[in-house]
Amino acid sequence: MPWAVVLASVSEDGVDSFATTHWRIATAERLGQWAMKEVEKLLPEGGDGNVKQAKGGGVYAGESGVAITLLRVASALADPEESALSKAAGGNSRKSTMQRACLEAAEKVLERDQAFKKPKRLATMLEGEAGRLAALACVQHALARPREVVEATLVQLLVDLPRQFEADMKPGECEVLYGRAGFLHALARVRHLMGPGENLGGKTFWEVASRVAEEVLQEGSREAANLGKCGGVMLWRWHGRTYLGAIHGVAGILHALLQLADVVKGLRGGQQWIRRIYASVAWLLEARFPDSGNLPSSLDETGRMRDKLVHFCHGATGLVPLLRIARAAFPQDAPKYDAAAKKAADVIRERGFLTKGPGLCHGVAGSGYALLAAGGPSSWDDAARMALYVLDACGGPCAYAQRTDHPASLYEGYLGAVCLYADLAACVSADGGGFTQRFKREGPAAIPFPAFDTAAESSVDANA
Repeated sequence: MPWAVVLASVSEDGVDSFATTHWRIATAERLGQWAMKEVEKLLPEGGDGNVKQAKGGGVYAGESGVAITLLRVASALADPEESALSKAAGGNSRKSTMQRACLEAAEKVLERDQAFKKPKRLATMLEGEAGRLAALACVQHALARPREVVEATLVQLLVDLPRQFEADMKPGECEVLYGRAGFLHALARVRHLMGPGENLGGKTFWEVASRVAEEVLQEGSREAANLGKCGGVMLWRWHGRTYLGAIHGVAGILHALLQLADVVKGLRGGQQWIRRIYASVAWLLEARFPDSGNLPSSLDETGRMRDKLVHFCHGATGLVPLLRIARAAFPQDAPKYDAAAKKAADVIRERGFLTKGPGLCHGVAGSGYALLAAGGPSSWDDAARMALYVLDACGGPCAYAQRTDHPASLYEGYLGAVCLYADLAACVSADGGGFTQRFKREGPAAIPFPAFDTAAESSVDANA
């Protein structure tokens, strides 16, 4: 059955006739069983042959992405309530054993990933050493490794890496995949491991995060002035174009800054910078295509923009995580952000079943996470339909990933689907009672976008 036919069966309120509790349980069990089967192939007990399929290092397409997948599954198994995922892992009695196996395997993969040579100027969450180190520190902490072991990893991230990349990185390199915002994403991952004012290697988290964040903000201010933008808007360019999406553009950079909103607020003139972030989010919403609500891939100075791409990297899919974190940071505008997220979900449902594979960047898993993040009564059902369709109509995520350059990767290949399927299964209670209490309580905040999303630390007032 083509995806268009599945979509046509959904009523206007987003809930179709088969989206019952029974359907959710049956679907969650199938997704959880597939995810755990693939996870076991990544563990040493399963021969970890699929780990070796990853090409090179890094989170985006390399072995660190395998580790992020294992870390994500371990996190999804942490809910004390028995879910469809923990049932697929062998039940609550075996859940803790599987959690630890995932974490220990992730630690080994991350230690091995160090051997892959990475350009010194690449120091982001998705490319280069920053993602590996951030993930390793989180895994070491989860495994209760000695504090000095975790600190040694954090020193590499906070002290050694900045010395390497800051001298070589040009002022305009601020996007998420290769630039400074990507380093901020890595810092956001480890901040919970740092005590207030804790000094590691002569540096504190605040010193490093503040310096890099201010460089990003200043560049955004300069570039907006160069483009003649006013009203406090900030913009950034990459390879000569003003991209707007999550990976190379404005949405991803603003998202990184809002993950460290308290750091921004602590800068000199911090409240003014917060207002400028607020103004930039508002500008980005105005830049959407008015009919579809999709986000253009770039600010096309020729005026010939095409409403084409609905990806995480380019399009409405990558806008949704920003809307969620902006909602937490600027609660006075929550209704506006909710309306924009609903509009984004509509275009993702219609055009987000992508032919480029099951991954996160420009694949079905990215669309699924965005549908979850958009919220609404049918968010889980919408994402689950996409996931189920890949299983039933596309030969499964592993087969679907063969059309990509990196089939065994997180952001392009089937590992993105492992994360999504595990998270979807973890939302449904194994006792037949519908959604887990955690998903009912936290909603989309319980399911952050892998290697990209964290919750907003605190609300900040753009009008203060």
